[in-house]
Amino acid sequence: MRKLTIGLFLILSVFFSCNNDDDKIYEKELLSFTFELANNQEYLFADIEAVIEGSNINLSIPEHIDITNLVASFEFVGEDVYVNDVLQISTKTKNNFSDDLFYEIRAGDGTMMNYRVNVEYLLESDLKFTSFSFKQEHHEGLSKDYELKFIRDTVRIQMRDPHKVLIATFETLATNVLVNQDSQISSVTENDFSQPITYSLGFGQGFEKNFVVILEWGNKLPQLYIETEDEMPIVSKDDYIQARLTIDGVGEFDDFEADTEIRGRGNSTWGRPKKPYRIKLNKKASILGLKEAKNWVLLANHFDETLMLNAVAMKIGGLLGSQYVNHIIPVELTINGVFMGNYNLTEQVEEDDNRVAVKNGGQLLELDSHFDEDWKFKSAGYNMPVMVKYPKLKNYSSEEAEEELNLIKDEYEAFESKVFSSDFPNTDYLDLFDQEAFVDYLIVYMLTANREINHPKSTFLHKTNGGKYTMGPIWDFDWAFSFDGVGKHFNTATEPLLTNTNSMIGAVFFSRLLSDPSTKQLLMQRWSEFKSTHFDALMGYVDDYAKLIEISQLKDRERWNSGSIDFEKDVNELKSWLNNRANYLDNHISSI
Repeated sequence: MRKLTIGLFLILSVFFSCNNDDDKIYEKELLSFTFELANNQEYLFADIEAVIEGSNINLSIPEHIDITNLVASFEFVGEDVYVNDVLQISTKTKNNFSDDLFYEIRAGDGTMMNYRVNVEYLLESDLKFTSFSFKQEHHEGLSKDYELKFIRDTVRIQMRDPHKVLIATFETLATNVLVNQDSQISSVTENDFSQPITYSLGFGQGFEKNFVVILEWGNKLPQLYIETEDEMPIVSKDDYIQARLTIDGVGEFDDFEADTEIRGRGNSTWGRPKKPYRIKLNKKASILGLKEAKNWVLLANHFDETLMLNAVAMKIGGLLGSQYVNHIIPVELTINGVFMGNYNLTEQVEEDDNRVAVKNGGQLLELDSHFDEDWKFKSAGYNMPVMVKYPKLKNYSSEEAEEELNLIKDEYEAFESKVFSSDFPNTDYLDLFDQEAFVDYLIVYMLTANREINHPKSTFLHKTNGGKYTMGPIWDFDWAFSFDGVGKHFNTATEPLLTNTNSMIGAVFFSRLLSDPSTKQLLMQRWSEFKSTHFDALMGYVDDYAKLIEISQLKDRERWNSGSIDFEKDVNELKSWLNNRANYLDNHISSI
């Protein structure tokens, strides 16, 4: 029985051995294909490995490399390899790879499998990272994956995690990736990112491009990147140009990306080196948690050494509960790869359900001595420069627009005539004017010494259909905090808001409104309430905001060579000025 078992085993072994040999006769497959530096030192700077897909040998080769005399290293299954009936020996045989070549893998039975060589030339523009990140899996204690996006040749990223030594995970077509001449391996090589790191990407000798990675810790400001079409400069306040907006929310806000348009904005601020901008998204969207809209503003704050005065003013309005107060979010802006510094992202003052909600017969008017809008009029009583922001008369026919403008003018002058009347304040003008909103508006402008109201400039009022004229939204505090007239903030805390001169139309008009005893009484009451209830919160906000932008303020100064040399000193000066201003208003308001 034992002999029978052994004999059966031998028969089966021979059978299967014959079948395996028969299979090998038919095998013909290319397993790998590489141009190794060791065999092509005259032409290459690094190995070039092909990707084999089906019957294709796909090679990506820098355009400046001579491929007419290269030696391939390959592995295969089969009897032999031929090119144009020439036997190929791995690591030995040279070929001209600029020709149309086919590698024939011949099996023992005489059958063949053809592989076509496809060469794609890499251009200098292909020298880039197609992805670059710091993965949580490679770093103990990293709270998340950080995906970096290069704008041109630089990327800045705000990291919440205090890791200095990091391992980059990246993808690139480059054949060599170096940092300080040290070769970099994705997901392996460590670098100390406490200073900017420069990566050099190359396709070989004579072909190199540098990319800079800048990591910042403790800076929680969102990063806004704007790339204009064909990198066109933004030179006009009137004409938009196409752009792409990308926002890195740095973990504090949602990231965002959209097509947009951008142009300049502002009056005196547009003439400064650091310019403000207007953004118009292609469709409504929420940015940094703010309500959906198309139009957004980037305030430059070039006059403001603290970069926070507009934010402080809006905070006062918010604490008072004023209507339609803008939100101010400090951000850092990069345009076409150039770092532009610290900006305020805020809402555009406009009619919209999520902005100044006065549609269906309402109005948004701007009192401004620049008088530079298309649809405007000078009022009969005070010669007030009134510009119509809403309704959008440009969307009307010329005849309808003129008719609508006259209706708006007549309605405004009916209100103004009650203020101009010798019987004022006994003219029932408060049936047409919101006294409480006016008092809160005055408190904001008094506390910030925003004397733009005197001209007037950037002074808004709005009304719903059939509603009262209401002051606001508050806007434009670049020349506030005693800057107006002297060109220096915090110059004096003891000057009245309204100038005593007939040359200032705004001063005359608003002084008239303030002469109503009931308005004076309400102003005293509301100021006392604000001082006792909200002033401490305002001072705390100043501290918190200063801490938030401290790093960014320094970078902004380095970028523009202007602004506060001693940021802490100027923040303390702002707080001291607000305290002195508040003490001054205690007596001033009671004596008006």
